[in-house]
Amino acid sequence: MSGTITGSANFAGTLERVEGRAAFAAEGVVWNGTAIGDGELAIDVSGGELDTRLDVIDAAAGTLDASFHLGPGWSPYGLVVHGPGSLQGIASRMQVEASALSLEPLASALGAFRSGGILSLHASAEAPFPSLRPEGALTVEDGSFELPGGIVYDRIAAEVRFDPERIELSRLDARGRRGSLSAIGSIGGPGGRPFEALVESAARSIGFRAAAPPEPVELELRADALPVGGAAGTAARISGSGRLSGVLDPRTGFAGTFDASSVKIELPEQTGADLQVVGRDPDVVIVSGPEASRRARQLAASERNLAFPAELRVRTPTRVTVASADVFLEAEADVTFRRLPDGSIVATGTARTLAGSLRVLGRPFVVEHAIVRWLDGPVDDPHLDVTGRYDAHEAVAWGDVSGTAKDPTIRLRSEPPMTESQVVMLILSGRSQLPGRLTTQFEIPVEPQETQVPGAAASALSTLLTTKVRQALGPRIPLQVLTLETGGTQTQVEAGSYVARNLYLGYVRTFLPEPGENTNELRAQYELSRTIGIQSRIGDAAAGGVDVIWEKQIATPAQQRARKRVSGQPTEATPAEPTPPKAGVPTAPEPGPPESPRIPSNAPAGD
Repeated sequence: MSGTITGSANFAGTLERVEGRAAFAAEGVVWNGTAIGDGELAIDVSGGELDTRLDVIDAAAGTLDASFHLGPGWSPYGLVVHGPGSLQGIASRMQVEASALSLEPLASALGAFRSGGILSLHASAEAPFPSLRPEGALTVEDGSFELPGGIVYDRIAAEVRFDPERIELSRLDARGRRGSLSAIGSIGGPGGRPFEALVESAARSIGFRAAAPPEPVELELRADALPVGGAAGTAARISGSGRLSGVLDPRTGFAGTFDASSVKIELPEQTGADLQVVGRDPDVVIVSGPEASRRARQLAASERNLAFPAELRVRTPTRVTVASADVFLEAEADVTFRRLPDGSIVATGTARTLAGSLRVLGRPFVVEHAIVRWLDGPVDDPHLDVTGRYDAHEAVAWGDVSGTAKDPTIRLRSEPPMTESQVVMLILSGRSQLPGRLTTQFEIPVEPQETQVPGAAASALSTLLTTKVRQALGPRIPLQVLTLETGGTQTQVEAGSYVARNLYLGYVRTFLPEPGENTNELRAQYELSRTIGIQSRIGDAAAGGVDVIWEKQIATPAQQRARKRVSGQPTEATPAEPTPPKAGVPTAPEPGPPESPRIPSNAPAGD
């Protein structure tokens, strides 16, 4: 904060009864890098009454004039000892006039998210505090609001009219990244006291006794591709309409129902994220130990005190569509969310799909049914009952998911029946045969076709995984090794990189491991020379070891001829042209100059 503040104050008396006046002036005030403007504040305490007046001129020449009066009965002592609750019932009067006032300095001074706009306001009220019932109007033009994650809502326009019995939102329009939102609504009605209900609801944590009656709340919303999300950016775009009806009770909180209709949720494509800097940020102070525990307890207590009880039932009388490049679902839901006094949120209800499909690792699945149930438990841990079907050329596979979101159980099955490892291969590669063993339709073993690659399924999946991993993690990930191995009843995926010229570090994931084998395994390999290396491994099943490896690579005749061509030595007569391979059978790569021998992490020792 910077600027110039001048002023004087002269008070006399006791804390129970004090009299005097004060006047302050501020010029060129800047807060958090935002120019606030100039202002004057006057305070007059006389005869047990308090009068304050604030005049502000912002940097864009907008103005704010506000005055507030408290009648006899208040005292500085009661305010200091008992807080704002000591003012309850004191006669009060207020008036506010704002003209072309910029909202950006106000948001900066309050520490709110980046926002802006032009505010015009006229309001006046006179009643016992805090039961003020103002009359007037409020408009916002050219407003903007930025959420964490970079989502910006701009061109915000709002019109609100209010009287002692009713607050009416006659217009709210906003735009956001080619999306839009509009809303109208009201709080209160004939004989209502909506401002008292709002103030008392917000002031429950500072000692005000709720006296206002419950007030009806009505709100109609309509969205068109409106972006929503958080710190991670846009999570979805929502189109549709809905109506919120409920009751605001200062004693028990808010209870209402939101009926959504014609809702479409579009999920964005995941383009991956860049690596984040892991060095310490000089602007960040890390608090740990007893101080961190103290702050955590203080924050939890603050959240409990500020938690406003609420209950909201969300219903979808018509289908809700969820769509993206890989997902299409039609669902219906009836779920009630409750915010408890400690600030946590629990849910009760059911959401189910009516039709749907999705693509996982490039494979299309049909969602036969999906039911998500909340049994008065945490929102992020519902009970699951999901079945997806994959139709392959030779079989049909199903995946059944049960349990809860935090502790799911997955079961694989197929028709005709196959082992789980074969179902995994069927889903991943489109084939159920494992390398080294092909079967006919009637499960009669036949000799595998001769091939010089680990299998077409493995090759296709390795390419697919490489694409998916690099898309998810970003192009800067130093991933040099990504392989798939299948054999027996197991499938292994390995990813790693050479962190130094002779040192390789990798991670291996084994699907359906045998008893005593690692599911997750770390591998390290160090080359002592061109032919000798040391390899070690350790995993979550405590299976591991250290091996010394000697390897001698013997050149094939084709490689020997290639070496002679490179060195200029005469070669033998070129053999007859080989017979073209059968369609679908991979062939060996063209020979070329050999590279320096290197000990691979999990490849055979020769050609």
